[in-house]
Amino acid sequence: MNITEKIQLAIEHYDAGNLQQAECFLREIVKEQPENAAVLHLLGIVYAQLGDFDVSVHHLLISLKVNPQNADAYLALGHAYASKGQLDEANNCFQKALQINPSLHAFINAETTVQSGLEGFLKEAKGVIHVGANLGQERDLYASFGLNVVWIEPIPEVFAKLQSLIAPYPLQKAFCYLVTDVDDKEYQFHISNNEGQSSSIYDFAGHKEIWPTVMYTKTITLKSISLSSLVKKEHLDITHYDALVLDTQGSELLVLKGAITLLPHIKCIKTEVADFESYTGCCQLKDLDAFLGAHNFHRIAERRFAYKEGTGSYYDVLYAS
Repeated sequence: MNITEKIQLAIEHYDAGNLQQAECFLREIVKEQPENAAVLHLLGIVYAQLGDFDVSVHHLLISLKVNPQNADAYLALGHAYASKGQLDEANNCFQKALQINPSLHAFINAETTVQSGLEGFLKEAKGVIHVGANLGQERDLYASFGLNVVWIEPIPEVFAKLQSLIAPYPLQKAFCYLVTDVDDKEYQFHISNNEGQSSSIYDFAGHKEIWPTVMYTKTITLKSISLSSLVKKEHLDITHYDALVLDTQGSELLVLKGAITLLPHIKCIKTEVADFESYTGCCQLKDLDAFLGAHNFHRIAERRFAYKEGTGSYYDVLYAS
């Protein structure tokens, strides 16, 4: 198999969400072509999505050494630094990206507004409850602020990896639960092919229009628990946690409804949400605005990170009480 074929396979695996397979092909290519800037760039992105930000930064820096005019690589490097809590380095990368490609201005402004808004809260926060942990990609960011962290991840295989990844962080702990608005309800939980990142209790709807290569590979049966019940069951002192992060692929409103008794202790909520029916029956941005508005939270920042004309947009949104 020649280099061109390996690159094509790596891209196909990446587009399909098969990050580990993409990583394997990309590493093989880098052994043969250690100064292939495009491959190093993509490998840096893959490692970031796998939650290994140190290795991501390493490859992106090499890519930029080879091709210092790649604005997208600076953008990816900025995200990686931000996830590690290295905010000055992140902002420097964003500024370099702008110098090369001024059209990124709106995107970077939105990115830094959400990031700086969240970081402003994290600087003052006591701790974070993060529902929908995946591989704990924000672990370095939280550690940089010395925060107590509770990660909650429903997929047993992903949870095992998460535990290993947060082991070096004494203030962070993880629990394997499916969080909704009720206790002991059985759900058919669908696991996606992109390292579980798009897994959900809901079927895909408009999500397929934006990410057509993402699909479910299997379904498992899980029993749910509300966040309020989880806090009691695990004897968590809620006064140690005043920031809430949600990434539960359409069930964010259910999580919040099951956490009403906890909301008076929460000052900041960050969530991923769409303004269209991404999953069948999922909550949308308007639903979160209405629910959180009724509980004295207001939206202070949002960043659109995906869009398709005729379908809608995905956002990172920040709410404050």
